Amino acid sequence: AGDRSGLGGEARVRLATVEAVRGHTDDADQLVRELLREDELDPAVRLAAAVVALSREDGVGARRHAEAAVRLRPDLREARTLLARVCRIDGDTRCVERALAPLSEDQRQAALPAAP
Repeated sequence: AGDRSGLGGEARVRLATVEAVRGHTDDADQLVRELLREDELDPAVRLAAAVVALSREDGVGARRHAEAAVRLRPDLREARTLLARVCRIDGDTRCVERALAPLSEDQRQAALPAAP
């Protein structure tokens, strides 16, 4: 993974998300664990943790982190969108509706493409 000590928190959050999407789940997981130790109350860290959990097919962890991000920043559209996607994977339509309720109709449509 290389030395990431010079990277700020925001850059490491982005890096963790990118590594997860690229399938480098071990690197992403290590980054997210470090970030969570530093600041588990940062909604961006919780979102990255949810994306990494999804990449590991850990639906329970993904939902826990996405719910935490929504609690920490109820107005953060990305958090609500990710929570809705995780809940839809679970087949929990009530959770999807609750997550998307505060969003506009356009945002709700954009949040849930044809497939997760």
